Amino acid sequence: MQQNSIGSDREPAQGICAEINARCRDFHGLRLTSTFQPIFSLAQRRPVGYEALLRGCTTDGREIMPTDIFSGAEPLPESTVLESLACRTHLDNFVAQRPANSWLFINVSPEAFVSEPRDAAGVLRLTSSSGLTPYRVVIEVVESAIDDERALAAAMQYFRNQGCLIALDDFGTGHSNFGRVWTLEPDIVKLDRQLTHRAVESPKMRRMLANVVNMLHESGSLVVLEGVETEEQAMLAIDVDVDMTQGFFFGTPSHVIPDRNSYAVVPSDLTLKHCAEYQPGEAERRRRGLIRPAHAFLDAARALECEQSMDSACFRLLRKEGVECCYLLGDDGVQVGQCQLSTAGVKVCDPRYAPLFDTAGANWFRRPYFQSAIHSPGHVQISTPYLSFAGAYLCVTLSIAIRIGGKRHVFCCDVNWERFSQNGVARQ
Repeated sequence: MQQNSIGSDREPAQGICAEINARCRDFHGLRLTSTFQPIFSLAQRRPVGYEALLRGCTTDGREIMPTDIFSGAEPLPESTVLESLACRTHLDNFVAQRPANSWLFINVSPEAFVSEPRDAAGVLRLTSSSGLTPYRVVIEVVESAIDDERALAAAMQYFRNQGCLIALDDFGTGHSNFGRVWTLEPDIVKLDRQLTHRAVESPKMRRMLANVVNMLHESGSLVVLEGVETEEQAMLAIDVDVDMTQGFFFGTPSHVIPDRNSYAVVPSDLTLKHCAEYQPGEAERRRRGLIRPAHAFLDAARALECEQSMDSACFRLLRKEGVECCYLLGDDGVQVGQCQLSTAGVKVCDPRYAPLFDTAGANWFRRPYFQSAIHSPGHVQISTPYLSFAGAYLCVTLSIAIRIGGKRHVFCCDVNWERFSQNGVARQ
């Protein structure tokens, strides 16, 4: 019936609170209830889901956190009974509030997930009669060790067959890693808050986080960034291209789910600020910074086409700040001779990587900078930053396909991106 469907008009807050109190459940003298934290979509610019968080209340009104509630439960089967009670409590309290077109995220430990999947599925069937269909439920598998990963995968498939989505929580810590992603194929992956905090503090971690997000997207998962507590962390979420965010910056857990238009921070505001202050400025700054070495690089390429030697053609280029080396590849990607090394600045070649220094005859065919040059002859290509063989520093490669003595070659120049940026060259 229409009045039971999620998305209908919300009840007054007082009525909601009364209904929530009526739906509390008892467990070892505690009254179990729910709080809900919003999960914002950066594209939709609104909350698209709410994570249900268990709370307990003693007879004297003292609130008990979920870790303390579960620590008071005995091992299986009592802990499974508690999880089932928590699940029923969350579902009832969520349905009572009828938030518009939103997911309900419910935490389930892998042990309970595997041991009693049918009991939880029964809870889902009960909620269907209240207006919440299973496809509105996201079963969130909490990070934990489990002996039988196959049983966990089978249980996840069971819930999928019921219509639920599956989320893998706390990715990046403990036992939630790419191994589990490949085995379990979750619909949603939630990145642990530690990754958020570390990526804000370290440019290296920021780049790694962006790559992790990209790999998760390629695996077929949506990505949620947890622990977003500041505007800087919210900007990070946009920068690394996650799909959704969760954290105190957007909304704190609450027994009553606010109207989705009432949140003080809206992702659209942040997106506009990000576009205005971050993306264009950073991209333009990098392009401007590479103009000088790019001009010298193009001059060296033209000199090589006139059949000057590598020493002569690259002399001026190798004196540019940030330029580490130049080298020539055949049209098969195989390096012709040794690299021509920089004559300016401090060498960053790390002697621990000495076995990798000799690159004569190395095949770079698979590198994107070679492929892009081959497919756009005569045009300078600029790679994205990547790890150099010469000493584990980030470099950017300029490349161009040219003809020398009638044969096609790809001329390359590596720029030390870390030193290039630190010295202010990229801001000139």
